[in-house]
Amino acid sequence: MSLTCLQSKNLTKPETWPTIFSTFHTEAKSCLFMKQLTTNCISTILYLRKVFPDNYFELVNCDEVTFYLLKFENQNKNIDYVEKWLLGAFDAIEKKYLFKMCNEAISNFNNLPAQYTLSVRLSYYENTPTNTKLEDIKTGKSIDHLIPKDKTSTHIAY
Repeated sequence: MSLTCLQSKNLTKPETWPTIFSTFHTEAKSCLFMKQLTTNCISTILYLRKVFPDNYFELVNCDEVTFYLLKFENQNKNIDYVEKWLLGAFDAIEKKYLFKMCNEAISNFNNLPAQYTLSVRLSYYENTPTNTKLEDIKTGKSIDHLIPKDKTSTHIAY
């Protein structure tokens, strides 16, 4: 998996965000960007939490941004599990099912787990529900009435 390089100059200035996270004119480009961003975020969390040894990551430099990307070629069943999980997330992104991802790191069952939520609002339609909760999905509460049926083109906004 390769990641697109993002420019990192003056990220704090609001006027630079449109050049870095520009509007994607095709759904395929937007979907690819989301997959790359998801892979980078998950790899960074796994690296910072020391889930795998450092030699399981490769150092990637994009302009002035340096990050560690998990190497999926390693013969490790836990990395295979992460890879399958990411591929499932990619499938959900492509099929427009994914609204939010949650990752809990439990190191000691006596303490509360650390929870990282990758909160990226995926707007597949103009009125994508923003208040959908995990409980709605677990209980089978339908949100179909919130998604228009007559749309032929979609867009993804961040």
